[in-house]
Amino acid sequence: RGNSADMGLTVSNPELLSEIAENGALYDVLDVPDCYAGEQLAFARSIANNTFIYAGTIKEAYDASTTDAEYFPNPDNQNLNNLGRQLAIVARLIKGNLGTKVYMVELGGFDTHEGQVGYHPSLMEAVAEAMNAFYIDLAAGDQSQNVLTMTASEFGRRIEENGSLGTDHGASAPLLFFGGELDNSESNFIGNPPDLNDPDEEGNLQFDTDFRNI
Repeated sequence: RGNSADMGLTVSNPELLSEIAENGALYDVLDVPDCYAGEQLAFARSIANNTFIYAGTIKEAYDASTTDAEYFPNPDNQNLNNLGRQLAIVARLIKGNLGTKVYMVELGGFDTHEGQVGYHPSLMEAVAEAMNAFYIDLAAGDQSQNVLTMTASEFGRRIEENGSLGTDHGASAPLLFFGGELDNSESNFIGNPPDLNDPDEEGNLQFDTDFRNI
């Protein structure tokens, strides 16, 4: 958090994070040409400086913890390797007490316009196995009860199969929640499940809850 703006940092792996934190030199924002280009150079250097400083804070949290779960039970599933690696980093930062309230990871491949049955199962396996490992990992640091995970997508799928053995973009989609504090004594569904026999005029499932209300 800064006085004038909040800074963020996106990294692809902990090794890159360590490299930035250990080897990133701080740039001089004063020794620049006295012109518009110099102002822009100073601004770019100040952003880089903030990144390096923040990277050091992240590295301290990462190094203060360990990975305490098996994220890759199926090494042949690249989707699982991708998602599991991201969640393993997030778990270490949470257990290392970084203090960040929101983390975002991503898993592509759900835009299944063709051959959906061929690779959709591996995507769902990735979500299931990675989330299971994530909460085992968090529990080892007594943090599983403090973390709620939610899936999100910018579009859903339609009901009918298209001509390429896939499904096209739809206006409705499920959101999945995971967390140690979720109440499992009641229904696992929130809202009314859509009626597969009652799509709208364009073939979309009719949603019960606007995602902007969640």
